[in-house]
Amino acid sequence: MTRVIIDKCARRRTIARFLVATAISVILVYWVYAVVGWVGVKDLVLSVRPTTLLVVVPGIVLSHILRALRLVLCYRDLSNSIRDIAGIGIIHNCLNYWLPMRMGELVLPVLSRSRLGIGYTESIVTLVYIRVLDVHVLLMLVVFFVGDTLLAKHYYWLSLGCLASLPVLLFSIRVLPVRSRIVRRVDEIVGHAGYWLATYLVTLGVWVSKIGALGYLARAISDIEFNHAWVATIVADASSMSPITGLANAGTFEAGFVLPLMLFGYDQGATLGVAVALHLVLGVVSLLMGVAGIVMLYNRLQRTPQGPVA
Repeated sequence: MTRVIIDKCARRRTIARFLVATAISVILVYWVYAVVGWVGVKDLVLSVRPTTLLVVVPGIVLSHILRALRLVLCYRDLSNSIRDIAGIGIIHNCLNYWLPMRMGELVLPVLSRSRLGIGYTESIVTLVYIRVLDVHVLLMLVVFFVGDTLLAKHYYWLSLGCLASLPVLLFSIRVLPVRSRIVRRVDEIVGHAGYWLATYLVTLGVWVSKIGALGYLARAISDIEFNHAWVATIVADASSMSPITGLANAGTFEAGFVLPLMLFGYDQGATLGVAVALHLVLGVVSLLMGVAGIVMLYNRLQRTPQGPVA
């Protein structure tokens, strides 16, 4: 009886999440219609040159590959195929983009358990560690690009504090006298300084390649300044980490892009269309990479040795 009640509650929460996400997406449709018009968005998207896409698409693809590499580094002590781990990482990244309300995060522990035999505790701790690295890198990039504008001369000290905070936290965890299962798993994921540095540099590469590609596209189709384009794309893409998002991050991505630029003095009509164009390119590439991840796992299963046929 209790199990039935829990299942019903879970279904209701899932339905509620999709309803909220759908409402946010509908609001985006009206917002674009009222401010810039969908015909204007279409013209803006069609104005993107193929040569521009030759820079943008590889940058986004590289970020997906680096995310898969980061998961391989975190699962380095497990006797599993690198191809399987990379495929799971790519699928997780795709579904985390397309599913609303952080529901895509569940893909990593579920696939890790079913395909790799990794327990939920270990995979969830790994996921939290990855997200901590993401947030740390994003904060550093924001401070780097607009710290002098928002924080005057004090941003140098803030940058130094942000850089030092994560290594200090990880070192503190490693020297704790109480070695719980979670602490041991964090210790295994982080490893020695070389592994931590490699994972952090890969995380930096994830975001520099992706934000750089989107920032380049924003500059190519608008008059947004370089630093402002980077900050807007950082906030827009980081909005996917919010617990409240639209379908495929629709609406929250655009709001994350437009609002910072409005603070810098840009008109929302001139930036909303750019946000939608960036979102469309990002969504298409993400979907194609997700298909590639599924193919990686499918081919791996097909090549599994079979016993002799009677």
